[in-house]
Formats: sequence, structure tokens, C-alpha cells
Amino acid sequence: MNKTLDVFTIFSLLIIFILSGCNLGQASVDVSKTAESMVAATMDSEKNMQSTIDSAISLTSTAMAGPGSVTPTPDGKYYEMSEEELAALIDQSVNDALSASETAYTTTTQASADSSLSDEEIAAIEMATQDAEALIYEVDQMINAYYDLYGLYATATIETLEALEQDLESIYGCLQSIDQIMVQGAQAATTAINNINNNLNTIHENLTASQENHKEWLNQVKTELDNREHDILNIQPNEIATDRAGALESLKKYTEGLKSAVTDRKISPEELKNIGQLGANASASINKAGGGQLMDLSDQINNMTKLAARGNVPQVNKGLPELDRSIQRRR
Repeated sequence: MNKTLDVFTIFSLLIIFILSGCNLGQASVDVSKTAESMVAATMDSEKNMQSTIDSAISLTSTAMAGPGSVTPTPDGKYYEMSEEELAALIDQSVNDALSASETAYTTTTQASADSSLSDEEIAAIEMATQDAEALIYEVDQMINAYYDLYGLYATATIETLEALEQDLESIYGCLQSIDQIMVQGAQAATTAINNINNNLNTIHENLTASQENHKEWLNQVKTELDNREHDILNIQPNEIATDRAGALESLKKYTEGLKSAVTDRKISPEELKNIGQLGANASASINKAGGGQLMDLSDQINNMTKLAARGNVPQVNKGLPELDRSIQRRR
């Protein structure tokens, strides 16, 4: 950039010198302003060109990224959902991605049936494959968020999701291969018909496998959540207060444990077990020594523990201030 500016500056000064020598009997030329304007115009042009280059690089990087290459950064909105809500969104989005992949498979299969491809057929294939790729990429973001939030719970739910993700990654790779052939034009695509057919066979195999893996996944999530809730709510107390002050202290430990667990917007298995234990202790202490004034807090504790067990961190965060106020009113 500096070399360009130096050359242009020399050229500008030469023009100004010529203008200065040829302006006899004419209005005077403001040499300084002319030079400044020309240099400013050059710098603006260079800035615009760099901006265009940066934008192109950004768009190219986004288009090239996908499952198996760059791990997408999960969208923050996924962290504002409960586990059930995120699982339902993944379930629906997988349906959409598989449907789009089926469309891409059918479109390409029909177009290549006569072992040749026209420009119109190529355009239809590109549109179908790119639609499917975009939907699979979105699903990959959701799955990465799910792993981040609940991946430490080693269950059949995670195993099924991992298998499903592998199927989608394979489909994505084949769609990209077909797309890359299509952009070379009708003649090149017709020559590469065997390559296209091999990718179509792989897509078909993975569509069948992914539909099987996906079929029971949402039910697995619901069963897992029900079991987790049952186990946590049935933890037995191991420390029961014998007076009201002790019951209040037990309440304090519970709220502090809950707040500490959700600071990173997720609850690990160890944190959940601790919440369940502290909740059991607080409820038992209230029932034994809290008196009538604290008795209704036991239901609030059970509700908050249930929300935590079901991965509903957003509602836990919303409920914590009210629980704090309830406790303060009874001190």
C-alpha cells in the first residue's frame, strides 16, 4: 500500500507542476488542496478495495466451514433454552436437514440418470445441495451446544447423538463433493458422473442410518430427564438441622450451591448431585426445625431442584431471586 501511495504522490506532484506552469492568464490552482484531494482519493480507494477483499475472505471462510472441518461456535440462543427445548429444536432441525438431503439426493439422481447433465440440471442440483448443506451446518451448531451443556452425562442419549452427527457429516461431505463438481460446468460434471454416483450411494446409505438413529432420540432424551429428575429428588438427607437457625443455614447452603452451579449457564453431573444433596438437607431441616413460617419453602426448593435436574438453567436463574426474597422475608 505504501509503494502505491509513493508512486501516486510523485505522479500527482508532476501533474501539479505542469498545471502550475500552464496557468498563465487563468485562475490560480490551489496546489496544496489539489494534492490533498488526490492523496485522500487514493487512500479511500485503497480502503474500499481492502474492505472488499476482507468481505470476500470472510464469506469464503464461512462457505468452506462445516461439519468435520471447523467446529462452529454455538449460537448463544441455545444457552437460553432448557434441555428439552434444545432437544426438540435439534429433533425438528434434523428432520429438516434430512428432508433437504433427500431432496438433493433425488434431484441429483434423476438428473444424472441418463449419464449427462445440462446447465439447467446443474443449477437445480447446486440449489438443492447448498440448501441441505446449510441446514446440516445449523444442526451441527446445535449439537455442539448440546455437547457443551450435557456432554458430561454419559448416557445413551449422547451416544445416539454422536452416531447421528457422524451420519450427517458424511452426507455433508458428499454434498460438498457433488457441489464442487457442479461448479465446473456441464461437460466436467458429465465426465465425473461415476464420482457423482459414488457420492449418491454414500448419501443414500447415511440417510437410512441417520433416520434410524434419529427415530428414537427425542424419546431417549425425555426418558433420561425423567430418570435424572427421579434420582436427584430421591437423594436422602445426610445433615438435618435441629433448630430454626440451623434450618436457615441449610437454606443458605442450598441457594449458594445452586448459584455457584449455574454461573457458567450449565450444570455438571457433580454439581447436580451436590444440588440434590443440599436440597434434601434443606427440606428435611425445614420440616424438622423450621417451623410453620419456613414450611412452604420446601416446595420451592423441590421445584428448583427439579428444574436443575431437567437442564432448565434459564428458569433456575429466573427463580433464584424469588427464592432469595422468600428466605429474607422469613429471617
